[in-house]
Amino acid sequence: MTASRIFLTTSFVLFTNLIIIFSFHFDFIPQVYFLGFRLNLFLLLNLILIFLYYKKLTIEHLLPFKTFGKFKHWFAAFSIPVVITGIVIGAAYIFGEVKVPKLKYFYEFGMTSLLDFPMYFVWTLPFIFSMIYIWFIVLDTPNYFSKVINSILISLSFSGFYIYNYDKVEISEYVIYFLLTSSVVLFNYSFFKWSRSLWAASFSIFMIIFSFVLIFGSSNEFLIRTFFARNYEKWEGFFSLYLIKNMPAESGLIPLLIILSIIFFNLRRGTDIKK
Repeated sequence: MTASRIFLTTSFVLFTNLIIIFSFHFDFIPQVYFLGFRLNLFLLLNLILIFLYYKKLTIEHLLPFKTFGKFKHWFAAFSIPVVITGIVIGAAYIFGEVKVPKLKYFYEFGMTSLLDFPMYFVWTLPFIFSMIYIWFIVLDTPNYFSKVINSILISLSFSGFYIYNYDKVEISEYVIYFLLTSSVVLFNYSFFKWSRSLWAASFSIFMIIFSFVLIFGSSNEFLIRTFFARNYEKWEGFFSLYLIKNMPAESGLIPLLIILSIIFFNLRRGTDIKK
């Protein structure tokens, strides 16, 4: 890893966690809303780091935005999160436990989110673009092992959500969400290498967050107010799921995302060999 990439990675991890910790400490969401767009301190930080990394943006750096992606890329970005959440629900039904809780905001939040998800995607695009652009710079290494290590490093940037509430979060739960974040980062990079489109990759990360939160729920206020309606603080999820030995259902997503990452990396290699 070059010195500039080490600086980018270290700064991203450090300052993202500082923003998270300060937002918890002073009890505020580091985000404003302009015509629905989610403009937050993370977006500002990402833009500053990208500028410092490149020093001068050229047409070459903007080429990933030129490729919009084919229909198969967008269909995969939409269908994969739906399919793997369905697999996890099915596994929980067979091996664990599935409950449908009585939701307080079933229609106001749950059903309207399904109708409004195109708007939410557009509103979060600036933030998503800036975030995955940094992810992909960090993960752009020659071998798969390095990509795995760097995806783990990136997931450290979200540690503040759990470190600040360490007395309220079980260590096992922290490890699961840490590994889930790493696998999401790795999968979306492999998806980008296959599709070669930041637009399709952005839709992929949005669909993953959107579908996972909608199905499994989340108490992360920033996540809810960024990718969903800004008037809510948490969401219980459409299902209450547990796998074997009371393992959270989200843990089942980790191996599925890693397997898909390997598949997409191989698909990209196959395309390059044909060329």
